[in-house]
Amino acid sequence: MKNELPSRQQRRSFDRMWNRALNHNPRLDKVALDALHGELLSMVSAWKGPENGLSDLRTTIMNDMDRSLLYGVFLTLEPGIREKIRMRIPELPQRDEEVERHLKAMDLRISVLRAWGMRWYLDRGSHGWFEVYRQAVHLRHDAVRRDLIRLSGESAGPIHDFRDSASRALNTALRLRLLQLPPGASIDTLNRPRRLNSFPRRLYHALLSRFRNAHD
Repeated sequence: MKNELPSRQQRRSFDRMWNRALNHNPRLDKVALDALHGELLSMVSAWKGPENGLSDLRTTIMNDMDRSLLYGVFLTLEPGIREKIRMRIPELPQRDEEVERHLKAMDLRISVLRAWGMRWYLDRGSHGWFEVYRQAVHLRHDAVRRDLIRLSGESAGPIHDFRDSASRALNTALRLRLLQLPPGASIDTLNRPRRLNSFPRRLYHALLSRFRNAHD
């Protein structure tokens, strides 16, 4: 990604969004905040084209949501399992306190980037791509937990192996469809499944069906 200098208007807008986000997110230490501020400002300044920029922004937010899910589930596992997983994922912070700091940083990143999308790309509106993906992330909680347990060397069982593999494929398809939605597009609210721990195949298919009918 090419490093670009922000315009004065971009810098003023970004700083306003940054300050508002700080009021609603757990604070980090000054060194971490300064580093994150510079990283995000450089990032949004490089997204010049309205279409490519929006796609890059949504991709970044979805990646952060996925990573937040991974880190959050990781912290719920037993210490022995966490140590085995760290041996398999070298980039995972070695201390639980560092994982928690990363979670706080990603919450702030998501808040700032979401506000940037609303301001610069008019990517606002209720029941849009962000709410849909947030619901999909929630439904993947148990599948991600099983993926991490597999990394520790344990088995989740053949039935879960098949379902989790299908869930990952459906999530990839969902991400692609969400990237294709125009700015501010809204999607009808979907009823939350009665069993949140059930396999979310029907929900994903319902989402994809709605996207095809509305935008193909």
